[in-house]
Amino acid sequence: MTYATSRDEASYARLQTAIEDFASQFGLNANSSGPRRTIFLFPGGLGSDLMRSYQAYPNPAQSFEKVWLDIGIWVDVPRLGMLPGDVDSDQKYVVADGCVDIPGPIALFHAYEVFIQWCRRNSIDLFVFGWDWRRSVQDAACFFLNVFMPQFDARFAGMTPHPLDHFSFVGHSAGGMVVKAMLNCATNSYVQRVKKAITVATPFYGYGDQIRRFIMGDPYLLVAGFPRSFTARLISSLPGGYEYPYLDSYTYGINQMEFTQDPDGYNLNAYPSLDADNHAVIADPYVYDPQRYPPLTGFQSGLLSRGNATARKISSPLTDAAIAAKFYNIRGVQQRNNQDIDETAVGQFWARVSPWFSPDFDPDPIQSVPGPGDGTQPAWTTKLLGLPDPASQIITIKGDDVDHATMLDIARVRAKIAKLIGLNPASLDFDDGVFGLAELMATLEEFNEFMQEMAKMEKFARKFRPEQFSALKSQHLRQYTPAQLQRLLARYYVETVNHPGKIRVPSKHDRPPVSKGKKPPKGEKPADDRGPAGKK
Repeated sequence: MTYATSRDEASYARLQTAIEDFASQFGLNANSSGPRRTIFLFPGGLGSDLMRSYQAYPNPAQSFEKVWLDIGIWVDVPRLGMLPGDVDSDQKYVVADGCVDIPGPIALFHAYEVFIQWCRRNSIDLFVFGWDWRRSVQDAACFFLNVFMPQFDARFAGMTPHPLDHFSFVGHSAGGMVVKAMLNCATNSYVQRVKKAITVATPFYGYGDQIRRFIMGDPYLLVAGFPRSFTARLISSLPGGYEYPYLDSYTYGINQMEFTQDPDGYNLNAYPSLDADNHAVIADPYVYDPQRYPPLTGFQSGLLSRGNATARKISSPLTDAAIAAKFYNIRGVQQRNNQDIDETAVGQFWARVSPWFSPDFDPDPIQSVPGPGDGTQPAWTTKLLGLPDPASQIITIKGDDVDHATMLDIARVRAKIAKLIGLNPASLDFDDGVFGLAELMATLEEFNEFMQEMAKMEKFARKFRPEQFSALKSQHLRQYTPAQLQRLLARYYVETVNHPGKIRVPSKHDRPPVSKGKKPPKGEKPADDRGPAGKK
């Protein structure tokens, strides 16, 4: 048995509890008088919990520890790195386990809590499919279609109704890339049966901050005393990240005209990655250049080539007309005073660096170009080209409550999803009486103060052995209450999702908490959020 096969067995065994939980809720929803609808939700990148087995291959996995996400991320070396051949470090299986939960006094608070509770209140049968975002989105798609779905289908054999009588896919951010990878398998019976496939804030053509992660590492792990160079090497070992840079110049070239014809005017009028010194020269992220990808950061050109092949498949138009007609893209555009704001990285100028470049000492070689988007994903990348009816299949949600990590918390987004899967939004409960991430997390000021306090401990790093330094950090964290740590961890999660590669400072224009959604009055349709074209 190969490592991959053993890991898949461990993954499916971990899913058994989630399937039985779904079965229990499915039974409770039988009392509902409304139409039955099943949603499979695919969290975004970083949005799924990851568990690591104590047992190493070839032994079967029997017990696990969480490696993403809890406060251990600030104490010990993150056990997330991968070896060549898609093998987890130390050959200890890492498997997904639903969406991220933020441990603390609000027990099992999930990153998608508002969406989960909304589905429960409205008797929508929801299964959250966690996936390993360190790996290729194609791996997750193949596992879901070929391993998970046949077993899930068989679990409910003979039941009426069956959860697959009417099911849809919803993918947030990179989770939408998993959905697109599945739709590419046009002959698969489950792809043919799916009613709707909906993406929310999904970067079909990449986004800018992934490149900065490869070069500059993760600044948020400086909190734990891990230098940028260490985190850059860790990130460079993960195959999945190589699928997220801006689109390659070939893909841009064959679609150049269509990029200028966005239905809402969010056009891409030039290649988004240019040389910092000569703007007439493109800096294609998928062309390996050691003067752009410094060798000391651990960057792997072989994984870049693999990532390019997958990225092209994700960005390619759907060729099956029936499946293409099921595909809908919801994207967000931040506004202030009803005007679009340019606070999302929509392009970049990329400087060449020396072979001895170090993210610990050298300046960031990338300058982002701001434009419209959800704060993380540009508006131009979050819709697929070539849809049969882009005017209806591309849905733009605008407002001052738009924020990439919490798009599914917005009632207007959920109303669109409900309508697409055949439910009447006016009859649903949008009175969210639960905490969302925006309400739970610490303020940016509180989080930055916490980071500064943790950073002061770096001076002890060389005086102690790693295990002693970890104990010292654990002792420091005990001065915070569980509620404070939960709020700080929620902020950490949102910042790493929304603003990878750079640390923000507080601003008077920081996103306000997501407003609680209200259901439309009886007989009234939800407001149309598409808005005027507003040519860019």
